[in-house]
Amino acid sequence: MEMTGFWDLVEASALASDDPAERANWLVGQLAARSADEVVDFHLHRLTLSERASTLRAEADRVLGRCSDDRFQRFVQWAIGQGETWFTHLITSPGPALAGFPGSGRRASALGWEQLLYVAPRAYRQVTGRANSLLDPTPSMTGAALTAERAVTPQPSLRRPHRPDHTTSPPAPATVPEGFGLPPKRQ
Repeated sequence: MEMTGFWDLVEASALASDDPAERANWLVGQLAARSADEVVDFHLHRLTLSERASTLRAEADRVLGRCSDDRFQRFVQWAIGQGETWFTHLITSPGPALAGFPGSGRRASALGWEQLLYVAPRAYRQVTGRANSLLDPTPSMTGAALTAERAVTPQPSLRRPHRPDHTTSPPAPATVPEGFGLPPKRQ
């Protein structure tokens, strides 16, 4: 699935329902009718967009009032759920961008779509019969967007940077088990 396919599904879900839970269920149904690779691609596109949205932290704090990391994640998913045009405008012109955009008249608590986080894992479970498969990549998860580099490279966090108190030693570097997330070598 290409990024345009991701956006087509997200935007079509808005036509299917205004209710976030119903939109998520609709997306799960659409993805469950596709291949496991397409479900993985959908998941990776959502992660990529979430990473791009990490620059919106100050705007989210302004609108939502110093939001928690979880609240920020729900806000980012809501922003993705507004569709490609609106999301791209928000990323490129964050300033007072929420004035006049979808949901601007709603309570700040309405600006969230946590269910989007669980769409791909639920669909993948339906397609493959394996639970939590997206959290534990296996050789069978080789979606077009899943590259060896992405599978073993730690992804940037949307959390605020940790500020050490200088009284503890630095954490040990993370290690990735050999072959983690890579397809098996052909013999």
